[in-house]
Amino acid sequence: MDMGMRSKSKAWVNEFLFIRGMISGPDGSPLYLYHVTDEEFAYLPTLLRQTLPDIESPVHSVYWSAAFCLFVAEKYRREYDGTNLGWSWEGFEKPLSIKLPSLRHSEIVRKGLEFWRRPIRLRTNGHDYLGSLFDEGGLPWRLIQSDTHGFGRAVRGTISNYYRVQQLGGDIASTVSNYAQYFPQTFRTHEKYLLIASIVEWLMGIAEAHPIASIEDPADYLDEHAPDWRKLSPLPVSEGNARNLINEWLKDAGKSRSEKKRIEADEKNFSCDHWLKGTYENWALETEVFLPSELSISLEGAPIQSTRVEVAFYEGDELLRRSGIVHGKVNDDRSQITLKINNRAIRVGRVNPELPLTVQLLSNGQRIDAFYFEGSEVDFASLPLIFIEDGGQLKLASTASTTLAASYALVRVPPALSSEDLSKSELLGSDQLGAEWIRVSEDITFVGADSRVVVRFDPNAVITKPTLAGTVSLYDTLPNLVYRGWPNLRATGNEDNQDISLFANGKSLEFDYQKNEVGSFGLSAVARGGETVLRRKIGVIPKDLRVISVPASTHSSAKIILRSGRKLAVRILDDAIRAETQLIDDGCEITLEPIARGQVPQKVSVALSDGLNPGDPVILRLPYPRTGAQLYDCSCPR
Repeated sequence: MDMGMRSKSKAWVNEFLFIRGMISGPDGSPLYLYHVTDEEFAYLPTLLRQTLPDIESPVHSVYWSAAFCLFVAEKYRREYDGTNLGWSWEGFEKPLSIKLPSLRHSEIVRKGLEFWRRPIRLRTNGHDYLGSLFDEGGLPWRLIQSDTHGFGRAVRGTISNYYRVQQLGGDIASTVSNYAQYFPQTFRTHEKYLLIASIVEWLMGIAEAHPIASIEDPADYLDEHAPDWRKLSPLPVSEGNARNLINEWLKDAGKSRSEKKRIEADEKNFSCDHWLKGTYENWALETEVFLPSELSISLEGAPIQSTRVEVAFYEGDELLRRSGIVHGKVNDDRSQITLKINNRAIRVGRVNPELPLTVQLLSNGQRIDAFYFEGSEVDFASLPLIFIEDGGQLKLASTASTTLAASYALVRVPPALSSEDLSKSELLGSDQLGAEWIRVSEDITFVGADSRVVVRFDPNAVITKPTLAGTVSLYDTLPNLVYRGWPNLRATGNEDNQDISLFANGKSLEFDYQKNEVGSFGLSAVARGGETVLRRKIGVIPKDLRVISVPASTHSSAKIILRSGRKLAVRILDDAIRAETQLIDDGCEITLEPIARGQVPQKVSVALSDGLNPGDPVILRLPYPRTGAQLYDCSCPR
């Protein structure tokens, strides 16, 4: 037998490594990272057929085995589409005009992967020789480009969420695994998740280094300005290999890079986004809140013992999540502490999403400041929840009239609303509260007793949501969202405030809207066409309201003093307390006496309404006066 013919496989493998600068042999990388060229792949079947006798050679069989493993992995990567080849050796042996027994398969794969310094994968039933070679091939390009499989979706979705995941301290591979339900069963492995994550990291690295967000053909741009960009790819990217797909991914990466800047912009501070979780029957919301990079807190009247400050999130007055410790820096006169916030975007699972969300800053368990997240309360009982897909997840776009650039929306329609356009929608399910979940892709109108909500679709639309701007009071109150003085309506995008009217309890606020400056109101913002663009249940208290708590002493009863230049109507709602209210020059004084001696309640409910035009009150739930006189401002006891 001709020895020169038998050594041809060794010569080819050595040259293959030499071209890649691996003079000392393989470096242990997965086979897809060797970036087999089109010419090399086309020649491999000829080489393997011509050197078939090398299988029997104790010297050269390892090289033939190495070339065979490379051929199978590369053929799988290039040609597997989910239907061809199959989980058998036949599709790989046929081009070589051979049919090897199963024992020979295991021998060849062991030798070949040992040469490449790669492991054989263990499955439930033992060693998986063919599956190991499939794993060495990485991801099949035909599956990635197919609309029926989820690899491309996973890449694009993970790119879209890349910086958000980083800010949350998440893992990119774990984010990829969220899309596993769209993968074929055999691809739901941690190794595949890591591979897709490496693709995303490579694309985002390019987006960080090059201005591709505004480039029409990023691949052309990179060929000119960074000719080696392909060499760093975790997958082979040849001239004709899925160039269009790579271009789309690069554009997505550029957009995600721009998204990072948007997330970090100050306009996001103390705002939030809501994300849908669970099933239609048992749905839930996860709220992503945005914090500034730095917080400065006044310490006047509230000295602190430590610069270690705990960050905690509250839903109404209930603790929702503790979010760790931040270390602050106190200024020279100890009147202010400055906190650096590293995790600016934080997600919290909601329990009662109709309540407002606040972040409270605690020193030794005592609140030193608190901040409200605009739009954190979601009225799901009387308004629709309109979700759009964003990065492979469902994001709440609006609960009021809106125009969407998306191709479709998922809408939760509460029993309080109806629509004559339901024929345009697809019913998806219902929940335990009797609401229906529908999918819509055409304009639709929902009507309720006090609401008219229109959902429109326009591919060029920019989602805009009017918000309320004002000083939020952080007393424990009913309703939970209370402002000091009337809030203003703040438009975003292209909205014009002149086209929007405000109504409080159904009455227009166009004239003398501060007439009832104190009380509870159902606030609605209505556009000219009668469409509801914002609806909130709010309370309003005087801007100058101060609460002074005086505990009982040997000679006097406990008192709560409410100071304000506004005339107030005040009453105590607790049956266990005997209360007397006396008007004073700048407010009123409430004397408290428990009806049952020694049975002092934890809190006192004080109903507060306008003294000139009383209406529905705001209820302040104040701590019963106990030790030392305390002055309460809008956020905490001083």
